[in-house]
Amino acid sequence: MAPLRSLAILLAASAAQAAAPPRLPPRFLLGVATSGYQCEGGETNTNWNAWAAAYPQTVAPIGRAVDFWHRYPKDIARAAHMGLNAFRLGIEWARIEPTPGTTDTAAIEHYRKVVRALRRRHLEPIVTLNHTTWPQWLEDQAHAAGAPSAWEYAPSAAAFVHYVRTVVQALGTDVRWYLTFNEPNSFLPSSYIFGDNPPGITGDGIAASGERSFYRALCTVLAAHAAAYDAIHALAPGAKVSSNISLVAFNGSLAGLQDADFLPDYANNEFFFDLLSGLPRPFKIGETCGELYADQPAPAAPIAAGRKQDFLAFDYYYSIGKSADLNTTEPPWAQPIYPPGLLDALRRYHARYPDLPILIPENGIGTENGMPRADGWTRAAVLVQHVRQVQAAIAEGIPVVGYLHWSLTDNYEWGSYTPRFGLYRVNALTDPRLIRHPTPAVAVYRRIARHRGVTAELLARYPGR
Repeated sequence: MAPLRSLAILLAASAAQAAAPPRLPPRFLLGVATSGYQCEGGETNTNWNAWAAAYPQTVAPIGRAVDFWHRYPKDIARAAHMGLNAFRLGIEWARIEPTPGTTDTAAIEHYRKVVRALRRRHLEPIVTLNHTTWPQWLEDQAHAAGAPSAWEYAPSAAAFVHYVRTVVQALGTDVRWYLTFNEPNSFLPSSYIFGDNPPGITGDGIAASGERSFYRALCTVLAAHAAAYDAIHALAPGAKVSSNISLVAFNGSLAGLQDADFLPDYANNEFFFDLLSGLPRPFKIGETCGELYADQPAPAAPIAAGRKQDFLAFDYYYSIGKSADLNTTEPPWAQPIYPPGLLDALRRYHARYPDLPILIPENGIGTENGMPRADGWTRAAVLVQHVRQVQAAIAEGIPVVGYLHWSLTDNYEWGSYTPRFGLYRVNALTDPRLIRHPTPAVAVYRRIARHRGVTAELLARYPGR
């Protein structure tokens, strides 16, 4: 049977040869993405620690996570041994500034060591400055001032920029790529409309008039981003700065929903991209930031004073192609995988923002505790089929500069360890040694890196669904 199987693979590879796109360019950033809070473990001073302890839907506390805080040298080596050249990591604000105005020099030095370890392994550090967590004292300050939450309190923007300056000064020229806020179009509605992320404020998911808290928080986050963008460029003039959104994608009979005018602002990708680009984009609530903050000083930094992104950044996981899939509350292992949607998105947003290079900071696949998915998709196939789309986009002249797979290891997925996204499997709840077990996708990613893209043989072995 083995010779017949080999012959079948060779025949399939020959058929796929014409479909194999040109290789990735030499300086293309091919890597993995991680998050500070979700991987490091051991934090106790963040908004998420307080939330998880009180939220009824929390399945498990974070505990040690996968202990990246102590195990980063070997995890970085794992990325390097795959032949990758980029590594996205998060800096935890609560570690850097454990109390207002204080700096933990040991935490600063730790992150310096992580970045230097990446440099020694020839991995380009891509630093996320806020990945859904912030110090609990930021919430406490807002409450003490009579505000409902940290991001509905305008001074939080200045506090964020103070932290950003501390980090950028410490990391110096070792970091050339920054993301200020991870997925603001995801964490803001989750936190201020749907109530399933801290601080748990609920609103109307349809009518803008019932989303006042969301828009107030959005104003503060955008102001914080704009001021941080300026601060980073003042301290590191050669740095590239942006904020990555979680792409809301549609295909097939539902393709017309993509960025449709009738969608709520939080579900419209172009709404966020336009704001980051300094383009006029009125809020559907019909009020400006100044009007939304009529009861207190508005966030100081203007949100439309020129473009505040050096590259377009969006995370791509799934695309909705039929009405039955419109329930986006499905768990990660049930969300519809659609690799061609990545190429669709790259074409669409390059056409709208033609002078901006594009980075894909996250792409991956969720499984339930590592079990096979009902739809048959595997991590290796998702990796092959999405990198293929990136190669096709570059062949068309779209300036894609990087692709990062989420994630290097399994990690803490915001209240649970059940969703698994890792190239390396880690049983955080049952294995006290937190052993990293390579999935088949590790060898596949190594081959992609060696060949600077997917090959005809990989396309034949790992077809789309």
